[in-house]
Amino acid sequence: MHNIYIQKNGMSGLTNHPTIDDIKTSLDRGKFDEALIQIDQSNENKIELQILKATVLNIIGMYTRAFDEVQEALFESRKVNNKIFLMKAILSYTHYFLLQNPDQITVDQYIAEFKEIWNDLTESEKDREEGREIEGYYYYVLSLRNFYYNPGDYNEILTDIQKSIEIRRQLKHKFQIFISLNLLFSLYNNTGDFERISEVSKEIKDLAEKLDNKLGISHCNKILGEYYLLTGNYDKSKEYLKKSLEFYKKYDQSYAVSMCYHSLGELAYLEGEYHEAIKHMSKSLAIAEGTNRYHGIAVRLFLLILISIKLNSEKLVKNYLNKLHKINESSEIPLITVVTELAQALIYKNKSRSKDKAEAQKLLAKIIEQKLYGSIPFSYQLLAMLHLSELLLDELKTYGNEEVLKEVNELTRKVYEMAQERKLFYEIVQILMLQSKLAFLGLELDRAYKILQQTHLIAEERGLNHWLPIIESEEKKLEEEIGLALEISELAAPMRDRLEKSKIVNYIIDMQNMINTRN
Repeated sequence: MHNIYIQKNGMSGLTNHPTIDDIKTSLDRGKFDEALIQIDQSNENKIELQILKATVLNIIGMYTRAFDEVQEALFESRKVNNKIFLMKAILSYTHYFLLQNPDQITVDQYIAEFKEIWNDLTESEKDREEGREIEGYYYYVLSLRNFYYNPGDYNEILTDIQKSIEIRRQLKHKFQIFISLNLLFSLYNNTGDFERISEVSKEIKDLAEKLDNKLGISHCNKILGEYYLLTGNYDKSKEYLKKSLEFYKKYDQSYAVSMCYHSLGELAYLEGEYHEAIKHMSKSLAIAEGTNRYHGIAVRLFLLILISIKLNSEKLVKNYLNKLHKINESSEIPLITVVTELAQALIYKNKSRSKDKAEAQKLLAKIIEQKLYGSIPFSYQLLAMLHLSELLLDELKTYGNEEVLKEVNELTRKVYEMAQERKLFYEIVQILMLQSKLAFLGLELDRAYKILQQTHLIAEERGLNHWLPIIESEEKKLEEEIGLALEISELAAPMRDRLEKSKIVNYIIDMQNMINTRN
């Protein structure tokens, strides 16, 4: 039936009006260029084609164009009397709206509208292939919504993602499973359940090989690269990221290339290879700047500023900070304002004069006080707390005034309450670990041990498996170090010695690096 082909990037594209089935088959195989050609040549329903086009554009990193397509699809779907098209358009619009401008009230309004239409369908309509496809998409959007606004509801998010995956496994076309699995990877990353990331990568690889989807296999390599980066196996991480990068470059997957360079830049930064880190992150930024995804651009600029500080390059710091200010002014997104203020604070923090460090303290305190919601904004507030704690502990080390230790304890208490309010259990565990070390520093051994027990309980209840061996190690270490606590208390040991022996600043710096990598 479809016997005429054209060539593009070494791939065949069908003419003679490809069907929706033809297009979805191309998506199953990761042939996105071919799918776009087919969409342009198809005479199927315009709304259906716009939604599919948005799916492809989103996958290849063209987010603004994807959002434009679904906006038009939603507008058109309201003019026709077809519940199926309207529900697909509402879900697609909500999905891409979340990525562009995560305003919770608007998102919830669209989800409520969808549910009202869905509940009017008969059971036979819901059980058809199209109905199941819509239901799988709904659970994906719902889990994405909670991932943004209620990240602490881990079990609820996990349940919804798993429902989405299970439904999508049963559909004729499987390309949407990759999208759900990618969100599952992000969830495990957020909760620190790194071992399960390898399970996700295996499912992606098995499915990609079955569908002959070479881009899916490459995506699996990227996930493994990030998994090894998060777990500290940098050689393995580099191997998988480079393998994935070369494949993405070959198939002109620009935003995936940007993400690989981003991860390679983080890796080089953690290894102290700052010139290499600048090179990779600059390439990542250059690609990201073409997407109008302001948060992604801001994150890259923030990391470039951190690297430039390590290189003691005032010229580079100034250049990247100016770019960040421009993005902040043009986007008017509160999160980017926080990123910009944090970057400025860290520039002040790394200067030698006390007046600059005082400015850093003011800015960091301001960031912590802001009312922000969601896991990503809070991660920057947590970073601000860690950097402010580091400054205060440096002051404590210099002057030995134990009132400063009380100030740090109060600071961690405040951020702990913020994390509790948002149900951010991964972050709660991090903060409690720091509080335990602060209690040890203040020679409150019983309190230090009780905090660790509380931390252990939370990690077990919330499935934060990555933390369990770390907490158990700290509990064992605390039991073994009672002698050290007695030693640092003898003859009122100077605070400088107590800080060095407790290694608390090292822990704070490790936490900073962990948050930067997870962001």
